[in-house]
Amino acid sequence: MPGCSNANSADSHHLLAIPHDIEKKKRRNDGFDTGYLPTTDVLVVGAGPTGLTLACELMRRGIRCRIIEQSDAPMPLARTLGIQSRTLEVFERMGIVAQVLRQAARVDGNNFYAGTKRLVHMDFGLLAKDHSIPYPYGASLPQTTTERIFTELLQASGADIEWSSELVDFWQEDDAVVALLKHPHDGSDETIRARFLVGCDGAHSIVRKTLGFPFEGTTYEGETLHADVELDWKKSHHEIHRWWSGFGQLDTVPMPGEQRWRLAAFVPAASSQEVPRASRELFQRFLHERARENTAIARNPTSLANFTINRRAVTQMR
Repeated sequence: MPGCSNANSADSHHLLAIPHDIEKKKRRNDGFDTGYLPTTDVLVVGAGPTGLTLACELMRRGIRCRIIEQSDAPMPLARTLGIQSRTLEVFERMGIVAQVLRQAARVDGNNFYAGTKRLVHMDFGLLAKDHSIPYPYGASLPQTTTERIFTELLQASGADIEWSSELVDFWQEDDAVVALLKHPHDGSDETIRARFLVGCDGAHSIVRKTLGFPFEGTTYEGETLHADVELDWKKSHHEIHRWWSGFGQLDTVPMPGEQRWRLAAFVPAASSQEVPRASRELFQRFLHERARENTAIARNPTSLANFTINRRAVTQMR
């Protein structure tokens, strides 16, 4: 049944017959009638990792799709970088796993500390005992790089991201979804038909809001701060290192490049003061207080950022 969805799902059947009244419906673009509405099998709203993965997989299966993104360019800041073993299997199926692994930092384990004492060591290599797991390790690659790889794959398949394209409204017909798009870069609008519309447009999803789907969950009371730094220390660059202390949590995740690390710290909200902005001085203090490390941060950090984390999900996908 054709329809609107917040799930990464579609099928490969051909378009159903379009009723006469829909087929003859006109659209207006730049003030001129331009004939019949254009059609696509799937309209993907949002060009983040989820939307790009879906679009690439649809094109790989010969399913026509368009992918639109409200922003005018890829985001410059990578908030995430972790890639799990199972994700590498998906990347192999997509044909990009070798490219990802060439550019990523390999992650073979995870360590948890209290001060200088290591409490837990997780050896991902133990996964190799299960011969059904082809990648007994994880990887670390900035989201910006992963999205670039997806985009190149999408372009090679004959599609591309339509930047500065906003979904304004949509409605359900008998055998299609009709969507109204706005293109602010040239002031035009467009009405199209799609057999499926899939919302991959994040926390402020117009797809979810228009469908009236609840977005249940919680928002963490505080902020996560991160910075990409160079650290000259003896910790393994193929493992994650995490500290818990009375001062709070500090994570250090290996990044591509010699001695490159992503530092991330959670700072709880306090009624008496605002959460400080991420800075070199602040992360130097975190290393000393939370990790009992006197290692100096070399050079100025990049990707300094504060953001809040939500743990939410829609209650239904379609």
